[in-house]
Amino acid sequence: MTTGIECLHPLVQEAVEKFYQKMYPPGSSGKQVYDLTRLEDMELTLSEQQKVYNIGTSMITTRTLKYLLNNSFWINVCLLVNADFRACFDDAIMIEKALMQVDDVQYSDFRDDMTLPVADEDLTGIKSFKVDFSAYRGSYEGLVLNGTQAAWTNFVNAGMSDAYQALLDDVPYDRDKGPGFLNIIHAIVYVANAMNRNGVFDKYVRLVVESVKKQLGEES
Repeated sequence: MTTGIECLHPLVQEAVEKFYQKMYPPGSSGKQVYDLTRLEDMELTLSEQQKVYNIGTSMITTRTLKYLLNNSFWINVCLLVNADFRACFDDAIMIEKALMQVDDVQYSDFRDDMTLPVADEDLTGIKSFKVDFSAYRGSYEGLVLNGTQAAWTNFVNAGMSDAYQALLDDVPYDRDKGPGFLNIIHAIVYVANAMNRNGVFDKYVRLVVESVKKQLGEES
């Protein structure tokens, strides 16, 4: 299976790199915690893969995207400091990968078990849109980068930027000994898919992140 940057449109690759540069600034050491060549299974978003249970971020809800963009830096803080939170992400990624190996009935049954009731207000105006890393859309890049910049501004205003950089500076660079956080960066498609389709995981992430934000004095 093609993985990593091999199936990215050149302009999409530039956009992904800009996103990661914003999400994970290198600090004074100049080292990056990500490696684009290690991105996993990005072709799950391509049309030929949609025949296999439509796995991947081929469709993502605006509800999921907005939450991930608005809270991306807070999620990273939780990943960097909380081993249980990292383990939950690792489990969610493993589940998404395992679902590629089951038949249609097993897949449907498993997804049903992941479903949680959603409040009526959360369903108001809910929409989905197609994501395809093999094609470039400037409007999508603008949406993601503008959302990331707005999230960063709020994060800075909450007084978190220095602490975040210090956490990034402490990330081990030995890929065999580093925390799960390093794997999560490169399995971003599976993470987004789990947030979009695994209601149990989505609820857990939101509860932990909102709790941390409140503990650190930011209004949710």
